[in-house]
Amino acid sequence: MKPFRYYMYDLKLRYKLLLSYLLLILIPMLLMFAFFQFRFVSRLEKNTLDMESVIVEQMSGNVEAYMSQVAGTADTVAQSEVLQKLLPYTATQMEQVMASQRQRDTLTTYLENIRSQIDGEVIQGIRIYCDGDHPLFDQDILTDYKIFESTEKIDTSLWYGLFQNQKEGEIVASAFYMNSWEGDTMGRISYVKRVQYYELGDKKEAYVAVYFNREYLTQVLTGYGNYPHSCIYIIDEKEGIVAMEGQDEMHQYILNYQDIGGLLEKEKTFRKIDYGDRNAWSIYHNIGRTGWKMVFTVSEDAIVKAARTDRLIFIGGYLIIAVILCVLVLLLSRSLTRRITVLKDEMQQVKNGPPKVLEVPRQSDEIGQLTESYNYMAGKINSLLAEKIRIVRENNRMEMNALRAQINPHFLYNTLDMISWYAKKGDTQEVTSSIQALARFYKLSLNQGKLVTTVKNEVQLLERYVELQCRRVRGDIELIVDIPEPMMEREIPQFLFQPIVENSLKHGILEKEEAAGYISVTGWMEEKEMVFVIADDGVGMEAEKASRLLEECRDSQGEMDGHIGVKNICRRLAMFYGEDGFSLGFTSRPGEGTQAELHLPYEIREEAFDNA
Repeated sequence: MKPFRYYMYDLKLRYKLLLSYLLLILIPMLLMFAFFQFRFVSRLEKNTLDMESVIVEQMSGNVEAYMSQVAGTADTVAQSEVLQKLLPYTATQMEQVMASQRQRDTLTTYLENIRSQIDGEVIQGIRIYCDGDHPLFDQDILTDYKIFESTEKIDTSLWYGLFQNQKEGEIVASAFYMNSWEGDTMGRISYVKRVQYYELGDKKEAYVAVYFNREYLTQVLTGYGNYPHSCIYIIDEKEGIVAMEGQDEMHQYILNYQDIGGLLEKEKTFRKIDYGDRNAWSIYHNIGRTGWKMVFTVSEDAIVKAARTDRLIFIGGYLIIAVILCVLVLLLSRSLTRRITVLKDEMQQVKNGPPKVLEVPRQSDEIGQLTESYNYMAGKINSLLAEKIRIVRENNRMEMNALRAQINPHFLYNTLDMISWYAKKGDTQEVTSSIQALARFYKLSLNQGKLVTTVKNEVQLLERYVELQCRRVRGDIELIVDIPEPMMEREIPQFLFQPIVENSLKHGILEKEEAAGYISVTGWMEEKEMVFVIADDGVGMEAEKASRLLEECRDSQGEMDGHIGVKNICRRLAMFYGEDGFSLGFTSRPGEGTQAELHLPYEIREEAFDNA
């Protein structure tokens, strides 16, 4: 049986843990109340307006889609090949058409298609207005469908007069633009499209009018908005309300068409306006192909009230969750202790580095045994990590030395061959100078056994190398170096430039008719890296070959025919900087030379630098 003090300790721990959770809950609650008081309501108000802005934009899209359907119907009727042929017909041509059964059937089909689009829900009527003396009015088959009407019916309509004075080919006509015959017979709103044609050389006009359901637009707006003090309406250029939905008391806040742009300033953006007895938020959208504006207005009080309601819901939900968490803490906290927290924290630290051995606890309970097991595991892990790091670094050093050794024998063989040739000729001066240059080159290349060197030493090594190559080919090759002084002390892998310059000589300058040219080495420092550009004026190569050279350089398998030095560079750079820590690119054009561009970080990776 467990001692009484054990139960007391467990009870104290549970209540301490409960108190801690309460503090964690209550302190944020107090801060949240302060936050709600000063900022949360305003943020909720903004979020609510953003949400309403999206909904208004969707509503605007619905209205535009409705108008696009109406405009599409007008375009289909106006652009029909049947109508384009029918309008210019003379009386004689019309009689010939009527005499042909096939053409009569075509006309009948055209008229039936027009009448089928009059559904009563969206489109209430379609009329084609043309001159009253047009011969088509003499044909019963055309007049019986009541599609064609004389322009005398609409000569008192404002939209008809507008067409006479403007170049626009279409007009959206509300009740203001119509005469009483149109309003009583066809509807209170229409989309009119002008059709121009020539009759015996005279230019004439006809008009396709699609009368659509104004109530349908109102239905589109019906039910919008979740606020008691809000309204949404569509207004035209003549201050006519095309459609409207909202509370009666909000009708007094309708803006004049001409004032909307000035008061609201920017389309699709809410702006607060003082309407005298109440502030309200308003937003407007232009309705395409109509000249209309859709405006949504909601009182500031309604938005703030909604925000406050959301705040209370949020706080209430938070309190409920807090109570549930407290109950769960009381039920689940019996086995939690400070030692297990310490052990957990140390185990989490393994993500950031080697595990740390803990102090062995005096208690020999389950947690003490767990701590001892953890210490044994941590010791083993640390030993294995140290051994793995040692082996990896040693392997890297051995491979780097092997890669560097690839360059020296190749160069030494070529140079000794040159000296042998001079000796056979008996040119002792050239033999002496070449041996001295070779000695200076290898003195620099030894680099005290290090795998890294400074940019300055690498440039000096390059100067000796080019000097020896000029002697070997008896050519006039100029080395141009333009690197800022601060970069000269930066550390880079040894033999970084020499293989690239060797390729420039072998595959570039020495392929020319005369062994003459230049090789430039340029460097500069950017925000996070060093950039080196090595260029020559050799024979160059095709862009496809340069691209293939870079692909083979990046390929870690095998060797490259004729470009071992460049392959060597990529391997060593990968060891010093990582596979993605550098970039090497080639650009070249036949007859213009080749350019290699190398991007390196400022610092070599620590694990490579330690053994370099």
